[in-house]
Amino acid sequence: MDILNLFKKGMSTPPAPTVAVYRFYLQPGESKRVIFLNNEEETLSTYEHTLYDGVKRYYAVCLKMAGLNCYLCEQKVPRSWVTYATVIDIDGFVGRDNRKYQYVKRLYVLKKQALERFIAKLGKIRKKVPNFNLKYAEFEITRSDLGNSPASGDDFDYLKTWSEEELKDLVVKGYVKDLKLIDPAQVVKVFTSYDESKLYYESIVPPGFGEEPEGPEGDIDDEIEF
Repeated sequence: MDILNLFKKGMSTPPAPTVAVYRFYLQPGESKRVIFLNNEEETLSTYEHTLYDGVKRYYAVCLKMAGLNCYLCEQKVPRSWVTYATVIDIDGFVGRDNRKYQYVKRLYVLKKQALERFIAKLGKIRKKVPNFNLKYAEFEITRSDLGNSPASGDDFDYLKTWSEEELKDLVVKGYVKDLKLIDPAQVVKVFTSYDESKLYYESIVPPGFGEEPEGPEGDIDDEIEF
């Protein structure tokens, strides 16, 4: 998807009410198996701001990507170069009802350094696996236990490639709703104007609130200067 099309979609598509549910992340030391639903040409890269209200993180695409002034940039809100992909989280999570949810579709967000590691890994795989394609490939992704390690993981082990028939069978059996790619505009805030970015900032960040401390999100070395 072209980045300007993302802004167009953001203008017409209301964001999901619980956006945090749809981002894939790992805790330090955690490993999960995922299946990629897109190939590399179907990913989207952009600058993404991370806002912090003292409890939660919120994510928004930088307005400068649409050639507009961005209030978040003026406020020095941390900004990172990210790449969006869609994965099926095989291992899933345990809900508040103590039920195990598996085969959950997630927006997979790779920041710059994690992406570089992943691309390097793909290069090694292609030397060993003829005609390798990222689409429908299953990986075990691990996040190192360092506090500032990337939440997307920093170790990638290729396990196998699923057939389209196998994945469609997961849909038929009700494990996953469909195999469509997640539209980032449904998960990440996409502004339509400078004033909107200002109002959004003021609604989230308390007046006088300081910089975000290092936390479980990691990737502190991935922030991009303005």
